Amino acid sequence: RSRVTDVAYSLPWQLGVCGGAMLDTIAMLLIVAEVLPAWCTPVHEAISLAVLVLFTVDIALRLIAEGPSFFSDRWNIFDLALVLLSVAANAYVAFGGGSQATKQAPVIMRAFRAIRAVILAYRTIERLEQGARSRRGPPVQHRA
Repeated sequence: RSRVTDVAYSLPWQLGVCGGAMLDTIAMLLIVAEVLPAWCTPVHEAISLAVLVLFTVDIALRLIAEGPSFFSDRWNIFDLALVLLSVAANAYVAFGGGSQATKQAPVIMRAFRAIRAVILAYRTIERLEQGARSRRGPPVQHRA
């Protein structure tokens, strides 16, 4: 369990998850704004699926690392619900379910994943600041 915790909360892993979320968000915004040509849509779909797999692994690692205390943080619950709904929406569409309207469900979930990207960025920056403070040590008191 300690090794999983080390990986789940390591800076490289957190930066990778945050970077994947940002990449997915930027790609989604470019597609919605119709800035990219149509041939980029499959590339974005591949990126989105890879990010969803990354998010799923991240949630699994944090669940293992934190155990039941995982559910005491509302953002963890938000992350878990978002990932589960995204997996369900993508699976439903992939297996041919639903009308054209329900095929938009993964797109809607990507918008919520953009919110997750902001939360991840905030948490990562917070973690970097804490690390910088701990390396500097306590403030030095100068005598006058």
